[in-house]
Amino acid sequence: MTPSKNDLRTLGRTARRALSVDSRRDQSEKVCLHVSLSPEFARARSIHMYWPLEHQGELDTRPLMNEAWRLDKQVWLPVIRGNVLLCAPLTNNASMKAGPFGTLEPETPPADTAPSLDLVVIPALLFDEQGGRLGYGGGFYDRFLEQTDGFRIVVGFREQLHPDVPMDQHDIPMQALCTPDGIRYIP
Repeated sequence: MTPSKNDLRTLGRTARRALSVDSRRDQSEKVCLHVSLSPEFARARSIHMYWPLEHQGELDTRPLMNEAWRLDKQVWLPVIRGNVLLCAPLTNNASMKAGPFGTLEPETPPADTAPSLDLVVIPALLFDEQGGRLGYGGGFYDRFLEQTDGFRIVVGFREQLHPDVPMDQHDIPMQALCTPDGIRYIP
């Protein structure tokens, strides 16, 4: 019997929470390094990332943000309004404020339309080597990804890599995945 998406979400949450703080930090740094050395990152001028939900044990992308700023790249973060994921620019000295679901978002107002993005770095609860990604279940990223043609890379801990993540018709597949072991491109 195939596990349901909700069962898989529980599996992903459990896998992340089981990691020690040191393991999460070390794996996050390795993932950020791999992404920062990728040709997609080198070419990108405008990058969408996310501020980690630390209470959920998400992979920390802040080292990647710091590298983007060092290279004078524009960083955008998600801002949720209703059931829509928008983008707001983030500078290295910007203030953050509380958003829905325990998120932090830039105090800067979000863009009215999706910005032109070169690279989209996406969180997940679980993901697979075929481009499947399982988020929290709201469909925010799938709707957002329909509006951009930026290169899509899902990032996570190696414990979040699953053999098969079920995909529905509305699910947008990833183009690459990155764990501490490196980037894998999806054909």
